[in-house]
Amino acid sequence: AGAVIFIVNAASSLKCEGGPDAAVAFLVTSMLWLGITLIVGIPFASHPSVGFLANSMWGPATLELGMAGVVLNVILGLALRITTMRLGSTVERTNTPWFALVLVNSGAAWLFAATAFGPPAFVLFCAGIYLAGVLVYIARFTSILENRRDWELEWDSKILYTAIWMIPVCVLMFGFAIWQRHMGAEPSVRVDASTLLAVILGACVPGLISLFFQSASLLGDPAQEVNLSAQVLLAAFFNYAAGVLLIIPGVWLGIEKMATLGSLFLTVGSLGFLLNFLYTSRAKSSEARRETAQTA
Repeated sequence: AGAVIFIVNAASSLKCEGGPDAAVAFLVTSMLWLGITLIVGIPFASHPSVGFLANSMWGPATLELGMAGVVLNVILGLALRITTMRLGSTVERTNTPWFALVLVNSGAAWLFAATAFGPPAFVLFCAGIYLAGVLVYIARFTSILENRRDWELEWDSKILYTAIWMIPVCVLMFGFAIWQRHMGAEPSVRVDASTLLAVILGACVPGLISLFFQSASLLGDPAQEVNLSAQVLLAAFFNYAAGVLLIIPGVWLGIEKMATLGSLFLTVGSLGFLLNFLYTSRAKSSEARRETAQTA
């Protein structure tokens, strides 16, 4: 019910003056997939299982729809709007984001059906559609970064750009896992687990973290913008990235020591991000108290 209310309100903003906005359309489709994910999850959770689900991959298909349709759509939509405002980008308005929107969501929808019921070859074809949409989006996002107002690109934008580039990497890993099944090989739990970790740790988490930092910069007074510690942010991202690069192959190859070392780097990087969160929140609170005192 909450998703439906959000969809109706967000969809009404598509009629705003100046034409519909692709960023809002990404968010609307994300909430639409959220509602559908909740609905399709009901028969999966039922016991005993519904008859037509007996020989299907309904569980992995529902997970794929939740990740590709809901979470990644949110990141792609917010990145279009927030990054443009953060950098003061002057890129011209084109239909490229809409083309990416159609390809990405068509791929996500067909991937759900193909993963649940279709043959591996059809799953690969649908993954190719999704991959094409992400590449079109990356081309548009790159133009936003190139047409920025400031010469130097902040680390929050660099982290977001890296997270978005991880999406096609994850699609390729997913395609490799499906290709293994298509060739008749035994499905590997390690490949599936490493692909899921790549999506969550490589794309979703750093994407949301960087969007938080960009939003925090926009919420402040431009004359007194909160100065995030670039050194701490860089160190946190380095440790986090090193952890991801160790965990994913460690899980894939079954090397426990590599995965354990990656977890250590990941923990250090996450603590660095947390310190920046606390610093940002404290700085915002101090600014708010000063403004309240001046008003009084």
